[in-house]
Amino acid sequence: MNYTNTCAKIIEFRNAEMVKSGIDYLDNDNMSLGVFAPIIKKIDPNYEPNFARNGYDGFTIQDDKEIGVESKTSKVKKYKRKKGYPKTTFAFHAKGLISYDRYAFCTWDKNTLQPLSIYYVKDSKNVTAINDELKILSDEWSRKPTTKAGYDVIRIKEIMLTDMIKTTKDIDDCKVYIL
Repeated sequence: MNYTNTCAKIIEFRNAEMVKSGIDYLDNDNMSLGVFAPIIKKIDPNYEPNFARNGYDGFTIQDDKEIGVESKTSKVKKYKRKKGYPKTTFAFHAKGLISYDRYAFCTWDKNTLQPLSIYYVKDSKNVTAINDELKILSDEWSRKPTTKAGYDVIRIKEIMLTDMIKTTKDIDDCKVYIL
């Protein structure tokens, strides 16, 4: 395989798209936003992704007010011997911003980047439960000795989200769960 030629083509495509849209699709967060945003817009027409490298990952309207939406994406690898995918986790920085007004937790196939699921958390009770869990995890991480703390990563487990599901939709071959 000619890696140099392949990389050159990808960079050429990226640069052309940067000129047209100002979006760097090779940035990891932008790639996932670009894939999941059209699906999210089908359940929340006010949703707008934010392709900037800082701030919220997207915005929507709630009670006539613009609020931020935090997106987390996890790649999952299909089981080899049985059907489906394992449950995953969604990473946050323990000492970063860990309280948001709305969440979009997304999974995609590790090999194909096919969108698999979106947990769109908008119910205030569910948002509060996630914010509370993140605070507890952050506090636990902070109490660890520096030598054992390691990376400042804390994780929301997908199983926590499945317990909150109110509505399920199939959109563009992606399971969309509204929480």
